[in-house]
Amino acid sequence: MLAAQGKLTEAMASYKASLVIREALVKADGGNTQWQNNLSHAYASVGDILVRQGDLPEAMKAYQSDLAIITRLADSDPGRATWQAFLANSYVKIGEVLAAQEKLPKAMKSYQESLVIRERLAKSDPKNAQWQRTLSISHERIGDVLAAQGNLADAMKAYQESLTIRDRLVKTDPSNAGWEHDLSVAYAALGDIEVELGDIEVEQGELLPALKSDQASLAIIDRLTMADPENATWQRDLSNVDIKIGDIMADQGNLLEALKSYQAGLAISDRLAKTDPGNEIWQHALSISYDRVGNVLVKQGNLEDALKAHLQGLAIADRLANAGNGNAGWQNDLSDSYIRVGETPLKE
Repeated sequence: MLAAQGKLTEAMASYKASLVIREALVKADGGNTQWQNNLSHAYASVGDILVRQGDLPEAMKAYQSDLAIITRLADSDPGRATWQAFLANSYVKIGEVLAAQEKLPKAMKSYQESLVIRERLAKSDPKNAQWQRTLSISHERIGDVLAAQGNLADAMKAYQESLTIRDRLVKTDPSNAGWEHDLSVAYAALGDIEVELGDIEVEQGELLPALKSDQASLAIIDRLTMADPENATWQRDLSNVDIKIGDIMADQGNLLEALKSYQAGLAISDRLAKTDPGNEIWQHALSISYDRVGNVLVKQGNLEDALKAHLQGLAIADRLANAGNGNAGWQNDLSDSYIRVGETPLKE
């Protein structure tokens, strides 16, 4: 509950208290597999909060502790599907941290481990919707790494595999908001690849794939956020899609629509960042929104407001880069922010 509300400090305190108890229980009775399983989950929960706080090295330690325990359990009873599923989850979490640290080959290996397990589970029980859903996540994560490595054709295939599964799930239960959200994310990921492939132009009045995919994503996530305005995750995703559509509009030279999309994304990011100033991921998203708005304002000749936007983005990037978490990506973002401020023309 606390984590879902963005109260990360309080959530961490609760998870660590649980971790201490579960460590003591396992120490007292190391043969109790249920207690070992509970301890594994406690490490994973701590890791999840550390990721959201931007502390990737400590998150990795927590996830590796989770993996070590669940690997032993899964090896002790290979036919127990639940532990196999937990093992696949652990591989995905580790892969996500490795990908964030730009250790892409290692991330790919971890994601592929999860894929092998999840494919086996999904084949063993095709009607198990949860296993179908987690299989779609493994395909998506592999697509993320392939895209980051520049292998766009294979990334497209992975994303399409993910989208096909999610589309099928939504059709079986259109009222399932979580599955609709997954489908929205799949369309957005597909749109990213289509942008990279250059499919962003308009021909004979028809929108080509990139914008179609992002608009399909927007339609779903907009509907979900209207139904549940307090869901911070969906609000964040709505902001992300607004930014992506703004990028396409900017590339097409449609600056008015680009600015409109960027400002919509910025309004959401600003609201989220204010609800939890300690959430570094939301702060980072807000910094990106300011930079995108500033870029369009420069092109429109509104140099005074452009500089204000870039300076606001710089201030956030500076706080994140100096937070002491060793996040190289945020250091790079800070460097980029300085360049943007320096390149913003002054009014004559």
